Amino acid sequence: MMFSQEWVPQREFIIKVRARYPNLIIVVGGEHPTALPEYVLRDCPAIDFLVTGEGELTFLELVHALFHGNDPSKVPGISYLTSAGVFVSNGLSSRISHINELPRPAGHLCKVDNYHNGNWTMGISSGRNMPILGTRGCPYQCTFCSNPTMWTTRYTMRDPKDVVDEVESLVKNHAARSIEFFDLTAIVKKDWIIAFCNELKARKLNVSWQRPSGTRSEALDDETLLAIYETKCRLLVMRPKVARQRRLGSSKRSLSLIV
Repeated sequence: MMFSQEWVPQREFIIKVRARYPNLIIVVGGEHPTALPEYVLRDCPAIDFLVTGEGELTFLELVHALFHGNDPSKVPGISYLTSAGVFVSNGLSSRISHINELPRPAGHLCKVDNYHNGNWTMGISSGRNMPILGTRGCPYQCTFCSNPTMWTTRYTMRDPKDVVDEVESLVKNHAARSIEFFDLTAIVKKDWIIAFCNELKARKLNVSWQRPSGTRSEALDDETLLAIYETKCRLLVMRPKVARQRRLGSSKRSLSLIV
Protein backbone atom coordinates (compact mmCIF):
# COMPACT_ATOMS: atom_id res chain seq x y z
CA MET A 1 0.00 0.00 0.00
CA MET A 2 1.18 3.51 -0.79
CA PHE A 3 -0.38 6.06 1.53
CA SER A 4 -0.08 9.83 1.24
CA GLN A 5 2.25 10.24 4.23
CA GLU A 6 4.69 7.85 2.52
CA TRP A 7 4.67 9.56 -0.87
CA VAL A 8 7.72 11.82 -0.51
CA PRO A 9 10.28 9.08 0.36
CA GLN A 10 8.68 6.69 -2.12
CA ARG A 11 8.86 9.30 -4.87
CA GLU A 12 12.56 9.78 -4.18
CA PHE A 13 13.06 6.01 -4.29
CA ILE A 14 11.25 5.78 -7.64
CA ILE A 15 13.41 8.55 -9.06
CA LYS A 16 16.57 6.69 -8.00
CA VAL A 17 15.30 3.45 -9.53
CA ARG A 18 14.62 5.28 -12.81
CA ALA A 19 18.13 6.77 -12.80
CA ARG A 20 19.67 3.33 -12.20
CA TYR A 21 17.47 1.51 -14.73
CA PRO A 22 16.42 4.03 -17.41
CA ASN A 23 14.67 1.44 -19.59
CA LEU A 24 12.59 -0.04 -16.79
CA ILE A 25 8.80 0.23 -16.97
CA ILE A 26 7.67 1.54 -13.58
CA VAL A 27 4.11 0.83 -12.42
CA VAL A 28 2.75 2.22 -9.15
CA GLY A 29 -0.47 1.61 -7.21
CA GLY A 30 -2.12 2.05 -3.84
CA GLU A 31 -4.32 4.52 -1.96
CA HIS A 32 -2.36 7.69 -2.75
CA PRO A 33 -2.08 7.14 -6.54
CA THR A 34 -5.72 6.04 -6.68
CA ALA A 35 -6.89 9.20 -4.93
CA LEU A 36 -4.60 11.59 -6.87
CA PRO A 37 -3.55 9.87 -10.12
CA GLU A 38 -2.82 12.97 -12.21
CA TYR A 39 -0.96 14.67 -9.38
CA VAL A 40 1.23 11.60 -8.78
CA LEU A 41 2.11 11.24 -12.48
CA ARG A 42 3.02 14.91 -12.85
CA ASP A 43 4.84 15.03 -9.51
CA CYS A 44 6.94 12.00 -10.47
CA PRO A 45 7.50 11.73 -14.25
CA ALA A 46 9.64 8.63 -13.63
CA ILE A 47 6.39 6.63 -13.35
CA ASP A 48 5.02 5.07 -16.54
CA PHE A 49 1.65 3.75 -15.37
CA LEU A 50 -0.60 3.83 -12.33
CA VAL A 51 -2.89 0.98 -11.37
CA THR A 52 -5.88 2.44 -9.53
CA GLY A 53 -7.93 0.42 -7.06
CA GLU A 54 -7.55 -3.31 -6.38
CA GLY A 55 -4.62 -4.05 -8.60
CA GLU A 56 -3.76 -7.72 -9.09
CA LEU A 57 -5.78 -8.47 -12.22
CA THR A 58 -5.26 -5.02 -13.76
CA PHE A 59 -1.51 -5.26 -13.22
CA LEU A 60 -1.49 -8.75 -14.74
CA GLU A 61 -3.39 -7.51 -17.78
CA LEU A 62 -1.02 -4.55 -18.14
CA VAL A 63 2.07 -6.80 -17.96
CA HIS A 64 0.50 -9.17 -20.49
CA ALA A 65 -0.12 -6.28 -22.90
CA LEU A 66 3.42 -4.95 -22.54
CA PHE A 67 5.01 -8.40 -22.85
CA HIS A 68 3.12 -9.21 -26.04
CA GLY A 69 3.54 -5.78 -27.61
CA ASN A 70 -0.15 -4.88 -27.34
CA ASP A 71 -1.44 -1.36 -26.71
CA PRO A 72 -1.34 -0.87 -22.90
CA SER A 73 -3.56 2.22 -23.15
CA LYS A 74 -6.55 -0.11 -23.64
CA VAL A 75 -6.16 -1.75 -20.24
CA PRO A 76 -8.98 -0.70 -17.86
CA GLY A 77 -7.98 0.48 -14.39
CA ILE A 78 -4.76 2.31 -15.36
CA SER A 79 -3.77 5.97 -15.63
CA TYR A 80 -0.85 7.50 -17.50
CA LEU A 81 0.44 10.60 -19.29
CA THR A 82 0.71 10.60 -23.07
CA SER A 83 3.91 11.70 -24.80
CA ALA A 84 2.23 15.11 -25.18
CA GLY A 85 1.62 15.30 -21.44
CA VAL A 86 -2.13 14.64 -21.58
CA PHE A 87 -3.52 12.82 -18.55
CA VAL A 88 -5.50 9.67 -19.37
CA SER A 89 -7.53 7.69 -16.84
CA ASN A 90 -9.19 4.38 -17.67
CA GLY A 91 -11.16 4.38 -14.42
CA LEU A 92 -10.97 2.24 -11.33
CA SER A 93 -9.95 -1.42 -11.47
CA SER A 94 -12.78 -3.91 -11.08
CA ARG A 95 -13.02 -5.61 -7.70
CA ILE A 96 -11.95 -9.24 -7.56
CA SER A 97 -14.91 -11.53 -6.99
CA HIS A 98 -13.24 -14.75 -5.80
CA ILE A 99 -10.45 -13.82 -3.39
CA ASN A 100 -10.20 -17.42 -2.16
CA GLU A 101 -8.80 -18.33 -5.57
CA LEU A 102 -5.91 -15.86 -5.39
CA PRO A 103 -2.52 -17.50 -4.79
CA ARG A 104 -0.70 -16.70 -1.58
CA PRO A 105 2.29 -14.33 -1.54
CA ALA A 106 5.31 -16.08 -3.09
CA GLY A 107 7.61 -15.89 -0.07
CA HIS A 108 9.99 -18.39 -1.64
CA LEU A 109 10.88 -15.82 -4.33
CA CYS A 110 12.31 -13.25 -1.92
CA LYS A 111 14.53 -13.14 1.15
CA VAL A 112 11.85 -13.03 3.83
CA ASP A 113 14.45 -12.83 6.59
CA ASN A 114 15.45 -9.36 5.38
CA TYR A 115 12.06 -8.08 6.50
CA HIS A 116 12.73 -9.14 10.07
CA ASN A 117 15.78 -6.87 10.40
CA GLY A 118 15.13 -4.34 13.12
CA ASN A 119 11.98 -6.20 14.16
CA TRP A 120 9.85 -3.99 11.93
CA THR A 121 6.14 -4.05 12.74
CA MET A 122 2.99 -1.94 12.66
CA GLY A 123 2.02 -3.29 16.06
CA ILE A 124 3.89 -5.14 18.80
CA SER A 125 7.22 -6.57 17.70
CA SER A 126 7.62 -10.28 18.34
CA GLY A 127 10.85 -10.72 16.38
CA ARG A 128 9.13 -12.53 13.53
CA ASN A 129 5.92 -10.76 12.67
CA MET A 130 4.31 -11.79 9.38
CA PRO A 131 1.53 -9.89 7.57
CA ILE A 132 -1.70 -11.41 6.29
CA LEU A 133 -5.05 -10.35 4.83
CA GLY A 134 -8.22 -12.18 5.79
CA THR A 135 -10.65 -9.74 4.22
CA ARG A 136 -10.65 -6.94 1.65
CA GLY A 137 -12.38 -3.61 1.65
CA CYS A 138 -14.78 -2.25 4.24
CA PRO A 139 -18.55 -1.79 4.22
CA TYR A 140 -18.37 1.47 6.17
CA GLN A 141 -17.80 5.00 4.85
CA CYS A 142 -15.74 6.76 7.52
CA THR A 143 -15.02 10.30 6.41
CA PHE A 144 -11.32 10.05 7.25
CA CYS A 145 -10.70 6.89 5.25
CA SER A 146 -9.55 6.23 1.68
CA ASN A 147 -11.55 3.00 1.47
CA PRO A 148 -14.53 4.20 -0.62
CA THR A 149 -12.17 5.60 -3.27
CA MET A 150 -9.73 2.69 -3.26
CA TRP A 151 -11.93 -0.33 -2.63
CA THR A 152 -15.50 1.00 -2.95
CA THR A 153 -17.73 -0.30 -0.13
CA ARG A 154 -17.72 -3.91 -1.25
CA TYR A 155 -16.48 -6.12 1.58
CA THR A 156 -15.15 -9.59 0.78
CA MET A 157 -13.97 -12.27 3.20
CA ARG A 158 -11.75 -15.28 2.67
CA ASP A 159 -12.77 -18.67 3.99
CA PRO A 160 -11.66 -18.71 7.68
CA LYS A 161 -10.14 -22.18 7.21
CA ASP A 162 -8.04 -20.92 4.28
CA VAL A 163 -6.83 -17.99 6.37
CA VAL A 164 -5.74 -20.34 9.17
CA ASP A 165 -4.07 -22.57 6.57
CA GLU A 166 -1.95 -19.56 5.61
CA VAL A 167 -1.23 -18.74 9.25
CA GLU A 168 -0.06 -22.31 9.78
CA SER A 169 2.19 -22.14 6.72
CA LEU A 170 3.77 -18.91 8.00
CA VAL A 171 4.48 -20.57 11.34
CA LYS A 172 5.95 -23.72 9.79
CA ASN A 173 7.82 -22.20 6.84
CA HIS A 174 8.96 -18.88 8.28
CA ALA A 175 8.93 -19.48 12.06
CA ALA A 176 6.41 -16.67 12.52
CA ARG A 177 5.71 -15.78 16.14
CA SER A 178 3.00 -13.22 15.52
CA ILE A 179 0.56 -12.62 12.65
CA GLU A 180 -0.39 -9.05 11.80
CA PHE A 181 -3.72 -8.60 10.05
CA PHE A 182 -3.47 -5.63 7.70
CA ASP A 183 -7.18 -5.72 6.84
CA LEU A 184 -9.02 -2.42 6.87
CA THR A 185 -11.68 -3.94 9.11
CA ALA A 186 -11.25 -7.62 9.85
CA ILE A 187 -13.85 -7.91 12.61
CA VAL A 188 -17.14 -6.97 10.99
CA LYS A 189 -19.21 -10.17 10.86
CA LYS A 190 -19.31 -12.06 14.13
CA ASP A 191 -19.82 -15.46 12.50
CA TRP A 192 -16.62 -15.03 10.48
CA ILE A 193 -14.37 -14.04 13.38
CA ILE A 194 -15.80 -16.79 15.63
CA ALA A 195 -15.22 -19.38 12.89
CA PHE A 196 -11.65 -18.10 12.44
CA CYS A 197 -10.96 -18.29 16.17
CA ASN A 198 -12.42 -21.81 16.44
CA GLU A 199 -10.25 -23.00 13.55
CA LEU A 200 -7.16 -21.33 15.04
CA LYS A 201 -7.84 -22.89 18.43
CA ALA A 202 -8.28 -26.35 16.90
CA ARG A 203 -4.85 -26.17 15.22
CA LYS A 204 -3.09 -25.39 18.54
CA LEU A 205 -0.54 -23.19 16.78
CA ASN A 206 2.07 -21.51 18.94
CA VAL A 207 1.49 -18.05 17.53
CA SER A 208 -0.16 -14.81 18.60
CA TRP A 209 -1.96 -12.38 16.32
CA GLN A 210 -2.83 -8.70 16.28
CA ARG A 211 -4.88 -6.03 14.53
CA PRO A 212 -2.62 -2.94 14.33
CA SER A 213 -4.46 -1.33 11.42
CA GLY A 214 -7.73 -1.16 13.35
CA THR A 215 -11.24 -2.53 13.27
CA ARG A 216 -14.71 -1.23 14.06
CA SER A 217 -15.86 -1.44 17.67
CA GLU A 218 -19.50 -2.36 16.94
CA ALA A 219 -18.65 -6.04 16.30
CA LEU A 220 -16.82 -6.48 19.60
CA ASP A 221 -19.17 -8.11 22.11
CA ASP A 222 -18.27 -10.30 25.09
CA GLU A 223 -18.22 -13.54 23.09
CA THR A 224 -16.05 -12.08 20.33
CA LEU A 225 -13.57 -10.47 22.72
CA LEU A 226 -13.22 -13.70 24.70
CA ALA A 227 -12.67 -15.70 21.50
CA ILE A 228 -9.94 -13.45 20.16
CA TYR A 229 -8.23 -13.31 23.56
CA GLU A 230 -8.23 -17.08 23.96
CA THR A 231 -6.58 -17.42 20.53
CA LYS A 232 -3.77 -15.02 21.60
CA CYS A 233 -4.86 -11.77 20.01
CA ARG A 234 -2.58 -9.38 21.87
CA LEU A 235 -3.15 -6.03 20.16
CA LEU A 236 -6.46 -4.63 19.00
CA VAL A 237 -6.86 -1.14 17.61
CA MET A 238 -10.53 -0.12 17.70
CA ARG A 239 -12.19 2.65 15.74
CA PRO A 240 -15.29 3.92 17.55
CA LYS A 241 -18.36 4.65 15.47
CA VAL A 242 -18.35 8.23 14.15
CA ALA A 243 -21.51 9.88 12.85
CA ARG A 244 -21.40 10.13 9.07
CA GLN A 245 -22.67 13.71 9.07
CA ARG A 246 -19.39 14.90 10.62
CA ARG A 247 -17.72 15.55 7.29
CA LEU A 248 -15.73 18.64 8.19
CA GLY A 249 -12.96 18.57 10.73
CA SER A 250 -13.19 14.82 11.17
CA SER A 251 -10.11 12.84 12.12
CA LYS A 252 -9.17 9.24 12.69
CA ARG A 253 -10.10 8.29 16.23
CA SER A 254 -8.81 5.03 17.61
CA LEU A 255 -8.19 3.17 20.84
CA SER A 256 -5.52 0.52 21.27
CA LEU A 257 -6.06 -2.38 23.61
CA ILE A 258 -2.95 -4.33 24.56
CA VAL A 259 -3.36 -7.52 26.56
